[in-house]
Amino acid sequence: NLLPIKDGIQTAIRPEDLHLDTNGTNCRVTYKEWLGNNQLLLIKSPFGELRMLCPGNTDIPEAIQISWKAEKEHHFNANTGKRVP
Repeated sequence: NLLPIKDGIQTAIRPEDLHLDTNGTNCRVTYKEWLGNNQLLLIKSPFGELRMLCPGNTDIPEAIQISWKAEKEHHFNANTGKRVP
């Protein structure tokens, strides 16, 4: 998942690092696909479309709240594509 570029930095977050959080960002699930024992969700969010991977036994409503831990973010220079610490 690529978040909008801010101050020349492209932030990325892996689908498996997103999680449901009742205090998180409001989103809407637009598509669900089974991927083995997991569900791959396509989510419409204020950050754009995101993909989220969650356990197959999780009941997912259309309206959800999500978040992720900051240490799971990956940062890149938006011009060069090189990783930024």
